[in-house]
Amino acid sequence: MLLAVFLELALRFRTNIVEFVRRLSVVVNVVVQRLVAFLNILAVIERRALLHDAHNGSLVPVPGRDIIVQAWYQGGISVVDFTDIDHPFEIAYFDRGPIDPKTLILGGDWSAYWYNGHIYGAEIVRGIDVFRLTPSEHLSQNEIDAANLARMDEFNAQHQPRIVWPAAFPVPRAYLDQLERNRGLAADRIAAARQALDRAQRAPGPAAATALADLARQLEAAAVSAGDPPRVRALAAAIRDLAATMR
Repeated sequence: MLLAVFLELALRFRTNIVEFVRRLSVVVNVVVQRLVAFLNILAVIERRALLHDAHNGSLVPVPGRDIIVQAWYQGGISVVDFTDIDHPFEIAYFDRGPIDPKTLILGGDWSAYWYNGHIYGAEIVRGIDVFRLTPSEHLSQNEIDAANLARMDEFNAQHQPRIVWPAAFPVPRAYLDQLERNRGLAADRIAAARQALDRAQRAPGPAAATALADLARQLEAAAVSAGDPPRVRALAAAIRDLAATMR
């Protein structure tokens, strides 16, 4: 009798052990599969980080906007508007393409800097590329012309030099293009300001200076109800500075 009970208990124990081992093997198999999948994801993230690592860049001096030219390891360069920090967007880009389509080789742009009207991109393996911006739906010729007015004898991006634009017609025209783009000022006021700038450029002098000064005062008043008051005030200041050069 005791032997029968012992054998029954042993059989149950063996059955439980076998079931435990079976279930454990299933769990281990699932854990291993998920661990392998996780490691594969990490490998992809690491590879993508290597392929798209942002490196040195600098500001593009368009008045009224925050624009950066940015270099990318294993890539080219991007020109990005981050004036609205919550909604940045790309204006332009350049990429030479891979050094080798099948083998990962360190390359791409180490740095990209704006200097006196040009963008200089230093590619790690293949040399220097020099660019000029061209107009698009995101960037007008007036904005490019205004950026080209910001001149420097020498440039070091780490010094973060103060950007200064001289009193010149492209600066207020750049602001007008921006206000037209974002509907920050009534269309009739934009048209009137453009006409006044055209007349002043054709016939500079004391009369033009007085007309521009009057226009600046009108814009200051209009800024209160405008859709983009800070930019309208910047436009008025640029026109006032321009008028001062004609007296």
